[in-house]
Amino acid sequence: MSKWIYEWHHQIKTTNEVKFVEIKTTAISSVNDIRIKKSGMEILIPADLEQYQLKNILTVLASIYF
Repeated sequence: MSKWIYEWHHQIKTTNEVKFVEIKTTAISSVNDIRIKKSGMEILIPADLEQYQLKNILTVLASIYF
């Protein structure tokens, strides 16, 4: 393992090339958002949704998928 570490340090010292990788992101959701995955579909429900709206959504989903 020490050989690999030596070679890695040697490569870092001799390499001046900087490589950048583009990272594409999607919309950031809150940690508290509700994510439902079923049958290849994904539904993201915002955490700040009103209780009656969440109840309506879950009622519809229950009648369709469960």
